[in-house]
Amino acid sequence: MAGINVRPAKPLTIALLASYTASDFAMDPMTLNGGDFAAHHDLQPYDYSKTHSFSDLDVSRFDGSAELRYQVTKTFSLRGLYRYVDYQDDAPYLYDTTGTVQVVSGGFGLTF
Repeated sequence: MAGINVRPAKPLTIALLASYTASDFAMDPMTLNGGDFAAHHDLQPYDYSKTHSFSDLDVSRFDGSAELRYQVTKTFSLRGLYRYVDYQDDAPYLYDTTGTVQVVSGGFGLTF
C-alpha cells in the first residue's frame, strides 16, 4: 500500500492511493482412516477424498484512487474522486468473481 497527498497550490490538494493484495491457500488432503474397523463398517457414505479441493484460494486485488479537493472559500470546497479496482479470482469454486470496477464521484463540503 502506498499513498501520497500533495498540495501544489494552497486551495488544491491531490491525494493518490494504491494497494495490492494477493492470497493463496489450500488445505492438505484429509484422510479419515479408521483402520480395520472402518474397513469392515461403512459408517461414512460421504467420500472425503476431494474435500481439500473446496478450499483452494488464489486471489489478487489492485485498488487505486485519485482524489482532488479544491477549497473555493474558507467554508466551501469541491471534491472529485476516481477509483479503479481490479480483482482476479484464479481458482473460482461456486462462481468466478473476477472483474474490474471504476467509480467516479464528486461532491462539495460546507464548513461552519
